[in-house]
Amino acid sequence: MARIYLISPPYHGVYRKINSKNFGVLQPPLGLAYIASYLKSRKHYVKIFDSSFSLDVFKDIKNQVHEFSPDFVVLTATTPQIDFAFKIAEYIKGMAPAIKIILGGFHVSALPKESISHPDIDIIVCGEGEITVSEIVEGEEINRIKGVCFREGPEIKINPSRLLIEDLDSLPFPLWEQLPVKSYFYFPEKTVGVISGRGCLYNCSFCASAVINQHRYRTRSPGNFVAEIEWLGKNFGTKHLFFIDETFTSQPQRTEEICRLILKKKLLFKWTCDTRADCLTKGMLKLMKLSGCHTIRIGVESADDQVLQATGKKITLGQVERAISWARELGIKTTAYFLLGLPYETEISLAKTLNFAKKLKTDLAHFTMLVPLPGTRIWEIVKEGKILRSTAKDWSQYVRYDQAIVESDHLSTTKLFQFHRQMIRSYYLSPGYIFRRLSGIKSFKELYELSKGGGALAKMVFQKTCR
Repeated sequence: MARIYLISPPYHGVYRKINSKNFGVLQPPLGLAYIASYLKSRKHYVKIFDSSFSLDVFKDIKNQVHEFSPDFVVLTATTPQIDFAFKIAEYIKGMAPAIKIILGGFHVSALPKESISHPDIDIIVCGEGEITVSEIVEGEEINRIKGVCFREGPEIKINPSRLLIEDLDSLPFPLWEQLPVKSYFYFPEKTVGVISGRGCLYNCSFCASAVINQHRYRTRSPGNFVAEIEWLGKNFGTKHLFFIDETFTSQPQRTEEICRLILKKKLLFKWTCDTRADCLTKGMLKLMKLSGCHTIRIGVESADDQVLQATGKKITLGQVERAISWARELGIKTTAYFLLGLPYETEISLAKTLNFAKKLKTDLAHFTMLVPLPGTRIWEIVKEGKILRSTAKDWSQYVRYDQAIVESDHLSTTKLFQFHRQMIRSYYLSPGYIFRRLSGIKSFKELYELSKGGGALAKMVFQKTCR
């Protein structure tokens, strides 16, 4: 049996100047945890390290490599984490050259040849990792393994793609017992992310989901998903959950079945989810509220018709207003997401978006700057350089809050950055918003958490210049 050490690089750097613990989200590396549990089910020895909680990442890796003596290291990374993943690979190879290093995730699935060019990476896993990684560590001939990219002498080879896993219930739950479950958060609560299905049916230009999931949404059965929730409550006392499906309510009947099962089992926890405005009904929201839903997060992106339609999102502002109104009426908190710097964005369109955000009166509004993720349509548009251009010098700059990295003939990176800061200040410092939030406070704890979040935001928004 093989010994596999699975590492998730630190994620807090994605927030840069924001203290993510005071205003942010940090969730478990579920992809890695699913691979770990699958390998364990095949009798391999596994160890997971979520380095986001480490005070000294390389010291911890050194100690764990010496103690565990792995045959393989499996790394995963988002685009802004990829440079750190390469540094980890270089460090491990310098310490133990015989260890085979496998790298997977959305970024390398979109850019396998570029990623395998790093000298310390032995194999790239393209797509879902459970079966592919198990075949690698079990010694299957590399040329026969679907879904991998590797070097053979001076030549880079990419094998045929692996089919997606259809029966998600066949996979064991993530290896929760090796993760710091009680440390994950979704501001302001300690909150654990769980997933009921993989992928998304939609085709938004800025989203990288299709790199692996091919515009499909494969789901676990309601019983299997709720069983995991129940297990987390019994073993870790979990009180808050984040259903991290990209569009949790896209299958209404299934969503309602999950809610009814939670109620039937009398599971007492609060949960939040991401969804779309056109995937909600008032009846569904009522049932979600009864089963513990306290917040919904809706992607709006822009209030300018040309900008919004160019994303391929296919929603209307009327649908957004209606969904937010229903949620508010039912006592469900709301968060609206706005993405600044999309194709055809101008100063006028940004002003429209700010005015619409204020009109919605959501509990939170997230204004983030566009990042052209590899494998997306926006990535292709930026590469072409006609509508949008990128000014990023390396992958570490592919973050949404710290600086603008896309520009057009109508909007420079400096102006986009300035608008981003201005929009946050205008939204959160408006008398109406401050009054709504203060009047809704029901405890000193809520007041304390609100003050922490406000402080974290203030530190960011009063940064005067784009890096």
